[in-house]
Amino acid sequence: HPATHRQAEQPAVHIGVLGYKGSEAAHHDWSPVTERLAATLRPYRFVLDFFDYTGLAEAIRHNQVDFVITNGGQYVALEAEQGVSRIATLDSPATDAAAAVGSAIVVRADRTDLATLADLPGKRLAAVSPDAFGGYLVAAREMQRQGIDHESAFAERRFVGFPMSQVLEAVRDGSADVGFVRACLLESLAKAGKLRLDDYRVLAPRQAPGFPCLLSSDLYPDWVIATTPATAH
Repeated sequence: HPATHRQAEQPAVHIGVLGYKGSEAAHHDWSPVTERLAATLRPYRFVLDFFDYTGLAEAIRHNQVDFVITNGGQYVALEAEQGVSRIATLDSPATDAAAAVGSAIVVRADRTDLATLADLPGKRLAAVSPDAFGGYLVAAREMQRQGIDHESAFAERRFVGFPMSQVLEAVRDGSADVGFVRACLLESLAKAGKLRLDDYRVLAPRQAPGFPCLLSSDLYPDWVIATTPATAH
């Protein structure tokens, strides 16, 4: 087929994306980027590849991706360990690029025994990964600030992997008492009709000027697009 033949002849540029909401949602979020690039940088063909934290780091290590889109926390590690180099930060009309990523520490709304972070020791935690930025490390830092050791405080720490919605499912069905998720995940899933906000409550709530979502933490810079050592110059 002529179109298929032309596509095969186009040089492919692979962009590795941290798919914390799952590959389908990540494709919806990031495909406009590749469409814009393809329209302006002919004859290149841009391909999105979706990974979890470990998979993205491995793909860079094995020169399988030319660019990477990930959160600020993983970017810092990848810069130090693998020499990736940032070229742009996501600029969203809804948030300040310098203060856009945070954590929500979530329990079921009917768990009246869980009112503050001091109630969490001895409980069961669900999160995507111990390496997750908004999905673990930022929330863990808030616990450390209150003198609670996030590594030893919980009776169980269960890391469920992507998509991050699995953390909220564990909280909802009672297999976890508390979940760490990236701030705004609750709101995006509620908007998509996949959960009811009233079924959940965010512990240690705080407000940040201009930030539209429930929040338990400080805010950090938004997502980064970076070149990898495999990028052709």
